Amino acid sequence: MKENAPTTKLGREWAAILSREVKWKMAYDVTLSMRAFEKGKTIIDAVELEKRIRKSLPHKIKDLPFRVDMASQDPRPVNPLMMGERQIHVFDPLTRKVEKEPLKDFFDYIPARVVQCRVFTLNHEHDSILADIVERVLGIQEDSIKTNV
Repeated sequence: MKENAPTTKLGREWAAILSREVKWKMAYDVTLSMRAFEKGKTIIDAVELEKRIRKSLPHKIKDLPFRVDMASQDPRPVNPLMMGERQIHVFDPLTRKVEKEPLKDFFDYIPARVVQCRVFTLNHEHDSILADIVERVLGIQEDSIKTNV
């Protein structure tokens, strides 16, 4: 039986996945609140961020293989007062009552949208360089939630 090169390659890739051999490693992860981009700033998309990172890489690693993922999320419940069994009740020490209405005020502090920005590489050799570049390109402010892996 003749071996089919594309099928063989696909079989090897699936074998790696099933063996949990992770090809892409997370080099950098940050969750950005849209509040960080108020006052006329906008968040860039993954393609544009990748271009800007590539442009900022030091010459010796200009060809570094990496991927950018930008995942947009809305963390707020649709209706905070009608959450069914998951309802959050708030105790008011002044009135000594437990109610759900004060919850509306608390949800004003939850951002309407967050964006999780992740950069993946084949190894962790240049994680700190990538982290510095991403933060500079994004102009990240203090209220972001940073995770360097």
